[in-house]
Amino acid sequence: MDCVHIFRAEEWDDALQRAIVLGREHEKEYRNAEGHAVRWRLMEVVSLDLIRSETLDGAEVHSTLTEIPSADAVAFDATFNPEESRPVQTF
Repeated sequence: MDCVHIFRAEEWDDALQRAIVLGREHEKEYRNAEGHAVRWRLMEVVSLDLIRSETLDGAEVHSTLTEIPSADAVAFDATFNPEESRPVQTF
């Protein structure tokens, strides 16, 4: 699982330590429905990114390029209406 967190830190080393603390908060062990032991552990901090500090309003914090299966492809000149979106809350 990849997680993205936003936090403030004064220095790079402080940011790394804060990222480790946040990542370790996701660690857990349990037995799944089949009775198998499952262990989630922080393996690494993949990146630390400086986000402008004057404001976070509108700052991009994550994006993923995803491939669309050819069966779901849309025409190059397709028209979209994002104003009609009805987004859900993810957490």
